[in-house]
Amino acid sequence: MAHCILHRILVPAALAATCISPAWASWPGPEEAQAALNSRDWIAEFSLCDDDRTCADVFEERATLYFSTGEHARAVEDLSKALALDSSPNRHLRIGLSLVPLGRDREAEAHLTVGLVLPGADPALADRARILLGVLGLDASKQPIGTGQVFPNLALLDAHGDRTLAQTPGPLVVDLWSVTCAPCIAAMPRLKRDSQAWTQAGVALIGINVDRRKEQYERFMRKRPVGYETAWGGPVAMEQTGTVALPTVYILDEQHRVFAMFSGDFGPEDSRVDTAVKAWIESKAKAASTPGRDEGSGRDENGE
Repeated sequence: MAHCILHRILVPAALAATCISPAWASWPGPEEAQAALNSRDWIAEFSLCDDDRTCADVFEERATLYFSTGEHARAVEDLSKALALDSSPNRHLRIGLSLVPLGRDREAEAHLTVGLVLPGADPALADRARILLGVLGLDASKQPIGTGQVFPNLALLDAHGDRTLAQTPGPLVVDLWSVTCAPCIAAMPRLKRDSQAWTQAGVALIGINVDRRKEQYERFMRKRPVGYETAWGGPVAMEQTGTVALPTVYILDEQHRVFAMFSGDFGPEDSRVDTAVKAWIESKAKAASTPGRDEGSGRDENGE
C-alpha cells in the first residue's frame, strides 16, 4: 500500500519535473498531441510504410503522441510493436518511461536499463530515464537475488528480436554466462544433457549472455551453437540480479521465484544443478498428489 501511495505522489512529480525542462520544450503538449492523433490517417500511413524500420518509426511517433496525452497503455502497445520490428535504445527508453506511470516498475526497469546501456540513446531521454529510476529507487545497488525472491524481468535480445524473461513461462533454469568465461563454456554440454530430462518435466533451460557487446554473443553462437535456448542480456543482467561470479545458474519456479542458485566452476562430476532441479520436480509431484491441496496457495480446499 505504501508503495502505491508513493507511486501516485512521486511519479507524477517526476514526470512534471522532466517535462518542463528545456530538453522537452519541443515536445507537443496534450492538446497539440491529441490534435495530431485525430488529424492523421494512421491506417494509410501504416499501409504505405514499405519496410520494418519505417513502420517502427510510425509506431514510435504515434506512441510519443499517446504518451503526451497520458495514454500510456496505448503508448506501450505501440512501442512494443515498434521494438518487435526494429530495436533501438530510444525505443527501450520510451517504453520504460511509459510503463512507469502504469505501475509496471520491474518491466520499466528492464527497458530503461537496457536503453541506457546500449549506444546511441538520445541524451534527453537518457536524462529522463535516470531521473525516474532514481525517484523509484530502481538504480540502488543490487543485492544478490536470494532463495524465495522473484527473479528480475530481464530485457533480452535474441534471433527473434526483443522480449523479456517474463515472456518465457516458468519453471526455468537460467544460466548466466560470458564468451570469455571458460568454466561457463565447459558447463554447457552438461547443462544441455541434463536439460533433456528437465524438459520432459516442463522445466526449460535458457542461457543468458552477459557480455557488454551483443556482437560477441552473436559471433560465438554462429561458431558453436549450444543446442538450447539462449539470449543476450548484457551486463545489465548481472547488475539486476546482483550476480558477481560466472557461471551462475538460477532455478526458478512457475512464478519465477528463486528455488536455488549455484555459482562457480561446474566440473564434469558437478551435479548440483541437476540434483536441485530434480528435487524441485519431485516436490511439485508430491504436492500435486496430495488430496485437497491448493498447489498455488499451499492451502487445502478449506483454506487452511
